Amino acid sequence: MTTMKKHIQIILSSTRAARIGDQIVDYVKKVMEPMCPSTFTFEIVDLKDWDLPLGMPYEASIPKFKQYTQPHTFAWSEKISQGDGFVFVLPQYNGSYPATVKNAIDYLYQE
Repeated sequence: MTTMKKHIQIILSSTRAARIGDQIVDYVKKVMEPMCPSTFTFEIVDLKDWDLPLGMPYEASIPKFKQYTQPHTFAWSEKISQGDGFVFVLPQYNGSYPATVKNAIDYLYQE
C-alpha cells in the first residue's frame, strides 16, 4: 500500500528588508527534510512574496464564506490549500508576532 506524502509549508513571516528569517527557514527545511523523506515534502512560503494588503480592504465578504473577489486572495487561498500542515517561523516584534502573520491568517478561513 502506497501512502501519499503530506505537504508541509514552512511560512516565513518577516517581510522586513533587514531580516534573517530567510536563513532560518532554509535551516529548518534542511533539518526537517532528511528526518522524514518518505512521509513529508517541504516548501517555503515567504509572506514577502504575497503582498497581501493589510486588513483585507478589497474583500466585501468575510473569509468564512469564501466569496473572494480579488486575485491576490484567490492566489493566497490556492497556495495555502496545497498544504497539509504548517510550520511558522516568526520573529518577535514588540513581544508578539508580526502583523503580517495575523493579516495572512485573517485572509482565509476554510483553508
